[in-house]
Amino acid sequence: MSFIYKCSEVMKTEFDEFEQEMGVHRGFPIVSRTPVPAEVLEQYNGVLPENLLAYWERHGWCGYDNGMFWTVNPNDYTEIIERLCAISQLDDPAENFVIARGAFGHLEIWNRKRGNAMYYSPVIGLLYQWHIDVKQEQTKAELELDMAYFFGGVSSSAQDQEDEYEEPLFERALDKLGPLAENEMYAFVPATCLGGKWLLENLQKVDITTHIEMLMDLEEPNINIMC
Repeated sequence: MSFIYKCSEVMKTEFDEFEQEMGVHRGFPIVSRTPVPAEVLEQYNGVLPENLLAYWERHGWCGYDNGMFWTVNPNDYTEIIERLCAISQLDDPAENFVIARGAFGHLEIWNRKRGNAMYYSPVIGLLYQWHIDVKQEQTKAELELDMAYFFGGVSSSAQDQEDEYEEPLFERALDKLGPLAENEMYAFVPATCLGGKWLLENLQKVDITTHIEMLMDLEEPNINIMC
């Protein structure tokens, strides 16, 4: 099969590391795979690195490690991005894109000029952003490398959520509630900002964008500028 978008040799190496981290080489199945429409590939041609478009073209948007980590359609998160950009130094929504997310709603945000510059934890309502003097604008080649290293640096365990006893929740949530669909996350109900407890019995499966937007309505996000 011929592909339009080219994957760099570095990306191939880093993606192999990513698949090992996600357990693909140990027999962990990809739990969801959605082909990326040609019009979305065209929409982001020249906007996002070709390494990411090459991944989309070959693999689609996928759920990995029993649903712990997901690659996603940025178009599903535009309203969330608009609200986060309102508190960020990187304040142009047209230059920021959610490219991946975790089982508990953690969002990985790519900046068109600076690369992997932000991530958002909706459970605590906190946007983490590298200071613009630290994460400076990059060349096209540097952005391609940054995307490859993003995949190679993904940690599945970092997507897990601890309960109030500092015990990881994902495996227990998976056993109790079942696997996530591509549009779902595990969330505390009632929300922790309303006094809900960080406990397994309070977890539910919810629509990810609807829930994150609801949390933003309940409590305005804060930002942590990292230097």
